[in-house]
Amino acid sequence: MKKMRAFLFGSVAMIGCALVTSANAGDSAPTPLKVKSVQFTATPAPSNVMEMTQPYTRSQAVVTLADGSKKTFPLTYHVLHRSGDYVGGWYAGLVVDKSGKPITQSAAVKGNVARGPFFSAGADGSSMQVVPNAKVDGVKGHTVFLLNHLEYETAADNIDPSKPSVMLYAALPMAMNLTVFDQDPVTCALTQVKMWNVDFSGVDGLWIPCNASTTPWMTHLGSEEYEPHAQYSETRPLEPMNLYFGTFGKTAAQGGANPYHYGHLVEVKVGADGATNVTKHYAMGRLAFELGEVMPDRKTVYLGDDGDDVIRAMFVADKPEDLSAGTLYAAKWIQTDGNNFGAAKLSWIKLGHATNAEIKALVYKGIKFSDI
Repeated sequence: MKKMRAFLFGSVAMIGCALVTSANAGDSAPTPLKVKSVQFTATPAPSNVMEMTQPYTRSQAVVTLADGSKKTFPLTYHVLHRSGDYVGGWYAGLVVDKSGKPITQSAAVKGNVARGPFFSAGADGSSMQVVPNAKVDGVKGHTVFLLNHLEYETAADNIDPSKPSVMLYAALPMAMNLTVFDQDPVTCALTQVKMWNVDFSGVDGLWIPCNASTTPWMTHLGSEEYEPHAQYSETRPLEPMNLYFGTFGKTAAQGGANPYHYGHLVEVKVGADGATNVTKHYAMGRLAFELGEVMPDRKTVYLGDDGDDVIRAMFVADKPEDLSAGTLYAAKWIQTDGNNFGAAKLSWIKLGHATNAEIKALVYKGIKFSDI
């Protein structure tokens, strides 16, 4: 079974930590230093195979203190867990059905069926979050949450032991983990306490999550890329998500998975006790989303569309910190120079205004590709 790595930068700038003087570092009660600013130096591009294939940084955190002096700290990666690791009552990357039970057998992939349980090896988007007044049993220092969603990238044993393992890209529903960390208030060290899968049963499951960002209001904004082909799936079962629902062999019209439930930006809010609230933002369009990045105005979101001959989109919400309604635009590239990758002026074509409720209602009423 392949194993993925979930990494975080270890840095003096981590939320909730205090810097201490080296003279006091061994004291029982170290003295916090007053920090004026933190800057990060650049990392040069990888120059050899090892740097290209391993977590890599040469950056440093340069900390300017209130008295004008500076301290420099090298950044480094720390392995938190790998796919399949057992962390505080759960298995990292475990793929489950709508009831939270592990899926034990895949749909057929080129005539082959894989044997579960399945662990995604494709850690792709993550958000580290500190929630005000957060408190989870087992945490003695600061409570820190890590949301980590997992793209389709795994392999598993064939149910026929005489055949090779089965590659399962786009053959399973996918997962998002929430890990609870106990962060030492002085050293910033993170200790894993608990982990579980975020429950997506209220939004019809999770499809090929890709990149992610953290919104200015401290939520996880993930993405579903390579949206299922709605025309193809109108007459054929969407079997990866049928595995999630237990509706194997059924089309959407027959009660199986509906392709229009997938291909959206997904927002996850974590409560003080670790409970999660999940929203799929139908109003933001349906694309092969790579990433949604919220601008400082807390309304404008630039959207990445992963693939060839795709678009640059922009969503402008009606209200700050509320992505449930707004207007979608596509960029028009008016090239002014063809040198050095080109230069251009952008204009924005209005595609329309919608709310989550409006689009979701159309989907749940059974709209089909042929209707459109």
